[in-house]
Amino acid sequence: MRAGILLTFALATAIFNSGCKSRLQVQPVNPAWMAADSIRKLADSATGSFDVVSIRGKGDFVSPDESLGFTYIMDFKSDSLIWFSVTKFGYEGLRCLADSDSVRVKITDKKKVIRCDFSLVAQMTGFEVGIGDLQSLMLGRPVYTGDSLFLSEASENAYVINSKRGKTKFTYFIDKSNFRLLRFETENDELDAKTAISYSDYELAGKQIVPGNVHFAVLKPLELSISFSHSKAETEQVVPRTAFRIPENYQVEDCPSSGN
Repeated sequence: MRAGILLTFALATAIFNSGCKSRLQVQPVNPAWMAADSIRKLADSATGSFDVVSIRGKGDFVSPDESLGFTYIMDFKSDSLIWFSVTKFGYEGLRCLADSDSVRVKITDKKKVIRCDFSLVAQMTGFEVGIGDLQSLMLGRPVYTGDSLFLSEASENAYVINSKRGKTKFTYFIDKSNFRLLRFETENDELDAKTAISYSDYELAGKQIVPGNVHFAVLKPLELSISFSHSKAETEQVVPRTAFRIPENYQVEDCPSSGN
């Protein structure tokens, strides 16, 4: 069960309160702020838009206790739904259905369903998560949280933008050539929490540009990582899956330390 929960929230992990987006403030009197805002606008439009995305591929999950490879299907409906199925050798071991209010995880070999809100992710990473933000970060779409944006530096290949909200620091690495997100990091020293997501091999799927590879790592307070290598992404004539049947012989439990 632990691996199932960690896998789900590693996927989720992701990441911030959707309400923060509207509270960004840009001060045009400072050239660094102006540069950061210009880059933000270009990055916002670099991956296009979507209503529904369906993705298939193979992944790897690694924690201090275990590692496993798996195949997956992910369906996203913009700002409202994530459906996620993990299989190994043709056997579905985990299914997840997340909406704006909750996350439900079905773990087949334990005959259990875990019901959670997003508070566990906040405890693991030091920041809150919203469904739209979670989708965006899985699809390589920058989500800006914090009270301000600063262009801190520029390497040979990337612009580096920093932001901060409370005790949590956010760092964005934006590709200079196409303004796509290469890496996103968060760190909260007070909570001893740090996460990082890396993206590569972007490809066009309909009107949406999707990263072919996504690597998520929780670096603190515990170490675990999950990698996704997409083999197929579709955005047109796709009906998102929503099936989440709970057999009568399954136990239904609230997630440990969740607000449910």
